[in-house]
Amino acid sequence: MVAEDEHKKIILVVGSENNFQKTIKNYVDTADLYNRNLINDNEYQDLLEIYPDAKMQCWGFQDNRTKSTWDKMNKNDLCLMYQDKKLL
Repeated sequence: MVAEDEHKKIILVVGSENNFQKTIKNYVDTADLYNRNLINDNEYQDLLEIYPDAKMQCWGFQDNRTKSTWDKMNKNDLCLMYQDKKLL
């Protein structure tokens, strides 16, 4: 039997050119996400371990409108980014 947290999901994230420019071409400030209550203390600390300078390239997080989708994601899930009729 496979534990529930071992199931991997494929998540499709659709984005705009503007979002791509803001979050992949440029960096997202994890401290800003934390200060705006978009990530909790544990998430912020986890991100600081990966990105000690608090700068990461992360596409798809739009304020609290998509937070429920992000809350369903697990560490090993596969996220496919879709824009302009192609996967990026």
